[in-house]
Amino acid sequence: MLKLLFDDAKHQPGPKRLDARFQLLIMANRLGAEGSILVGDIITAHPDSHHIRALAVGAVKAADPTDPVVQHVARAVLTGDPLATDQYYYKLVLDRLEAGLTADNFVGRFAMLVAKVRQAVEHEHAGWVAMDIARLTAGLGEDERHYLVIIVHHLARLVDRASEFDMTVAKLLERVRTIPGQVGERLVSQILARADDVSMAHKIEHISRRLKSSTATGDDKDLVDVIIAGNPDPAELTVWREALGTPSALDGDGLPDDWARAWRWSAVLPSDSLRGWEEQIARVSELHSSPESAFDRRIPLFSSRWGQSVYSVEELAGHPVGEAATLIAQWRPSAEDKWSLKSARQLARALQTAVESSPTQWSEDPVGVVRSLREPVYVLHYFIGLTTKATDVTAHTETIMTGAQLVRRERWEPTVLGGDDFDFEPDWHGVDTATVDLIAALANSDAPLHAHLDMAWEWATEHLDHVAHPRDRTIEPRDALTQAINNRRGRGMQAAVALAAWEYRNGGAIRSRFVEILDEVVRIPGDVGMEFRSVLAERRVLLESIAREWLDDNVGILFRDETHGQETFNLTLTYSSRATPWFYDALREDLFAAARRGASKAVSWLMLGTLHSVEGYNANMIIDKFRGTTDLLATAAEDAAFMVQGSAVGAPELAVAVGFWRALLNAKRAHVPAEALRSMGRWAFVDGLAEDDWAQLTNETLQVTGGVTDYAIEVADRCRTVPVPTVSTQILLTLLGKGEPWEQHHIAGTALEALRALSQTRSDENFAVLQTRLIELGQHEAVDLIPYEDRDDT
Repeated sequence: MLKLLFDDAKHQPGPKRLDARFQLLIMANRLGAEGSILVGDIITAHPDSHHIRALAVGAVKAADPTDPVVQHVARAVLTGDPLATDQYYYKLVLDRLEAGLTADNFVGRFAMLVAKVRQAVEHEHAGWVAMDIARLTAGLGEDERHYLVIIVHHLARLVDRASEFDMTVAKLLERVRTIPGQVGERLVSQILARADDVSMAHKIEHISRRLKSSTATGDDKDLVDVIIAGNPDPAELTVWREALGTPSALDGDGLPDDWARAWRWSAVLPSDSLRGWEEQIARVSELHSSPESAFDRRIPLFSSRWGQSVYSVEELAGHPVGEAATLIAQWRPSAEDKWSLKSARQLARALQTAVESSPTQWSEDPVGVVRSLREPVYVLHYFIGLTTKATDVTAHTETIMTGAQLVRRERWEPTVLGGDDFDFEPDWHGVDTATVDLIAALANSDAPLHAHLDMAWEWATEHLDHVAHPRDRTIEPRDALTQAINNRRGRGMQAAVALAAWEYRNGGAIRSRFVEILDEVVRIPGDVGMEFRSVLAERRVLLESIAREWLDDNVGILFRDETHGQETFNLTLTYSSRATPWFYDALREDLFAAARRGASKAVSWLMLGTLHSVEGYNANMIIDKFRGTTDLLATAAEDAAFMVQGSAVGAPELAVAVGFWRALLNAKRAHVPAEALRSMGRWAFVDGLAEDDWAQLTNETLQVTGGVTDYAIEVADRCRTVPVPTVSTQILLTLLGKGEPWEQHHIAGTALEALRALSQTRSDENFAVLQTRLIELGQHEAVDLIPYEDRDDT
């Protein structure tokens, strides 16, 4: 019925048509999933209507993120000018788009974002948007509003997750290379840095092209780091020096552009590639210091446009602490400040930075400081600064706690210092939570809390809400721990654990109230209970030390509870610092079960226990538990190789890993399918394994897999010099003609190099058959090569 009304509305004049469809959108929203198709139709028909856009995005927020309506609405909403600043809608829709990725919809959603990014970078205003040098996946700043920056960031996040949905590197490159300019090139750098199946030559060539850019980025640095880590022949990198060219001469007052370009790239390139530019880079550095290398975080290039402090950090540091606090407290926003975007929040952040820069001075008289500051926005950021530097201020614990106690008692009436709670804090609730964070940080720093311990426990426990709170922040997409650490209850639980650990270290006995809290929180149902559990899961290793008896008694309810046990277990795999003997002993079957259901890191933890010969963990058990399960066995095999990549010759864990490889080869194929052995290509990276052993095992593996292997290029490269006569050439023979086109090309070239080397150095049983196979594959240079034993006759 609503669909018919939607079609009929097209006969109405413009304003009436829009109003009619707005009313239909309201009704469609109320239908939930049943109305999602109509929501998509309406937003597609009226993408520029602010009211329809708001309702449609609301529908996305309420819908299951896998619902097609998310993509329908995204297609309509994500059409902004590169300079557009409707960031709330962009971020919400893009977050939901990513949260709902599945194997069935990934390709469609990824292709849509590629098209949207391509459209944005081709827009006439694209050149006006400053793209940060941080890698594209670096978190967006709170003030980042430009559509182009936001959508490129989210596309980069999807690129990072493509392997989860079996999208090949070839397909990624095929689509991303349709995006022109710097954005497309940076995304290609990101892909190549993570690609194990692209040749070193292609990666080096891409950086050569990137050197035409005026500046290096975090994406370029990642790729350069990968290349350097691969220990290429220095001759292969001469193309970088050639791409930089030779320095131009000084002409006039300013420095030449190529000097600035070389200076910026010097933050990324190896010194040998900068040969000939040393003097010019030094000259630029004299004027601008060393080149910017903040590739992990974004720097607001035009921060004054989005907000600034009325006093800089340097200005605050130029005053004694008391005077600086008074100066801050006396400021009031004016109409002029509003237009220049100066706010109490920005001033508070400048204060926080000043505190972090000089924590000792700012912690000498916290009572005087908070009395002067008075406003919750300033006190909040003052305490955040002290929390960040807790280890530096433990000598002032007594005065800090007294200052925090004063604030919680007085709760001075806040002054309205702006238009909303982004500009200032309208109440003291945030400060209350900041004091809880502060006591947790002091406890973790072993500060002398003896005199204030009961008060600290009171503050922590009053935050342990057992029901959802109106002020709870909802983080999308999220897991329980992310939600917990952004809410008061999670921070209260973290503080309670920190205080219990402090008591354990400083007195040996923890108050009984802590065990009561543990008993309570693991029995709270729903999302609230899961938030408490997530903190315990993350702090599991600490709990093993301070509350082992409780953990022994409650391991079942914590990790095997029918409703929340699996999620709690998954979180301890993801966030706890390490596996421990207790964990391996108490949760062995749970760990195998987690691996079978696909929990992140479960297989890795199993292999870690196996490689370190933990009792109850061995190769035969892994094979038996994962019998016939190709994906799990392949992951276990690759993880084993990955974990010993840096192991020295003769290391115990290396011997265990090799034993696992042999066990997989010797197992019945019904137990270990041939496809599971393809991941053994990872062993090409393990330098600690002797060439004879590696070649023999790799050759046996390839006979089982029919020559198909992961990391085929790297396997071939390890045979380039034929380190093991006959066996190395047999590996190359088996690899020839297998894999992706670029792999086949690289392997054939490598085999030709090996054949050429053999022709000059020694005989090999496989020379003739390898030569014949190369000629069949079109490598006609092989025709003229002569076996080493025949050279004298020739």
